[in-house]
Amino acid sequence: MDEEKPPDPPDKSPQYETESILTIILPPNTPESETMELETANSRKRHAGSPPISQNNPPKLAKSTHGRQCYTARDNPPYIVYVSLKDSQTSGTTLHPVKFGMFLMKHNINNVKIGGVKRLGRNRVSVEFVSHQDANSFLVNGMVAQNYVTSIPQFNITRMGIVRDVPVEWSEDEIIGNIRVPAGCGAVIKARRMNRRVTSTNGTEWKPTQTVVLTFDGQTLPKKVFCFYSALPVELYSYPTIQCYNCCRFGHTRTLCRSKPRCFRCGQDHPGDGCQISAETAHCINCNGNHFANDKACPELGRQKSIKALMAEKSISYTEASQVFPTVKRSYAEVSRSANLIVSSPNKTPSQQRVSTRKQSNSSLNHMRPSLLAMIRRPIGPLSKTTLSPV
Repeated sequence: MDEEKPPDPPDKSPQYETESILTIILPPNTPESETMELETANSRKRHAGSPPISQNNPPKLAKSTHGRQCYTARDNPPYIVYVSLKDSQTSGTTLHPVKFGMFLMKHNINNVKIGGVKRLGRNRVSVEFVSHQDANSFLVNGMVAQNYVTSIPQFNITRMGIVRDVPVEWSEDEIIGNIRVPAGCGAVIKARRMNRRVTSTNGTEWKPTQTVVLTFDGQTLPKKVFCFYSALPVELYSYPTIQCYNCCRFGHTRTLCRSKPRCFRCGQDHPGDGCQISAETAHCINCNGNHFANDKACPELGRQKSIKALMAEKSISYTEASQVFPTVKRSYAEVSRSANLIVSSPNKTPSQQRVSTRKQSNSSLNHMRPSLLAMIRRPIGPLSKTTLSPV
């Protein structure tokens, strides 16, 4: 979804006005005291030796169609800002955390926490600041805007919850307008209805349900919301685990995949539709197990679901959550031993062999179960037995 283009800076000054930037990153109902606070913080950071900022190069913020793009005094730490290069990801350039830290010191960008610059990928780092004023000032810093795009991770300033029994005929705007939140919780800034897949002789279609996903402003998820004298419980929402049908990896779909096709049967560099490999000789590219890459018993699928649950529970990034759960990819020696077990069991039927190999694959997750139970206070299961999908 595209966002409306920010207003162009006025022609009266060669500098990009802070006031114009604030209209982009602050919501309309932001108190005047917080607006003045951000202006003051930004003026402190701009020293006399800084070159003027071109009118054609205003601070560029990552697009966000809902909610705010700055911290407020009501937000609790950590105050994290994501930074990525303006260059295309295909340009071959990388964003090194140490070199970016040198950039911060060179341009007198202070109040960065020790150890607060972390790599999030080839083209992105996260920067943690001491206070929300420092983070907001960094967002509108002209020196940063020349080569970088900055944004605040939405999981740091919003919470998402599932609410049921919402009338199907209500639009998303009507849902937002009719929902009331308890005192101390942020307003509903986004509503998204879930659909149910229904398969019949006429084909497959998606029908709306009474389940909606609400996005709340702020860092507090209410236990319930109110709608026309009714109290509706709020459940923690966890992003679904998605798998690409092109490369068989997790975390993206085929339409956004930049990799070559990989066979879900044998793991080789070709589409899996025409592959003749059977389930008995299959090879999973995600865990090196003896099963198809889209097998529901794949240990890596369980790991990915645990990562998504922890992300929702702790409000952390995928990178941080994935470090809690060790990878389940087996070594070549383990795969060879598994293959030898299959060959040495000629009396077993193919179905018995598949069950045996799946048990061996799932054993790699056994050592993580105690830590999972201690870390995730409550299980986050599927919304229902039917398949749900956002609009």
